[in-house]
Amino acid sequence: MLEEVYLNTSLKIKNIYEFDNDKELPKSKITFYNKDGQTIEDRLNKYFNPINENTFIKRKESALNKMRQITKSESLNEMNIVEYDKLFNLSSSYEIYNEDDEADCDNNVSCESYWGIYSSLEEPPDMPSYHPDCECHVAYYI
Repeated sequence: MLEEVYLNTSLKIKNIYEFDNDKELPKSKITFYNKDGQTIEDRLNKYFNPINENTFIKRKESALNKMRQITKSESLNEMNIVEYDKLFNLSSSYEIYNEDDEADCDNNVSCESYWGIYSSLEEPPDMPSYHPDCECHVAYYI
């Protein structure tokens, strides 16, 4: 899944920023979200291993919703990593904002404290994703 996100994000970058198909952009890494100290295995084990009685999801619909949340979080995180690795050094400034204006990140103080426009000459703040299911995004201005 993350390989697909990587490829799609890389293609979108070239299209959105109108880069020549021959233009070599920096390589990026494929990685899972881990800023909260948990691995993807930890998350899956927490919700899908029956040994974990307090967090195990028994209902099929709830399990599917949790899996959608986990894969969405991982996809958004990978997209942010690829965009940062490929665009940060080319940008003059960038903006961190909530992608969809829904309340998912509005109530998260750590997210809101990063929203705004930054110069690429400054030391960058922590970049999104800030928490699982984070929909903060970065727009790079070249």
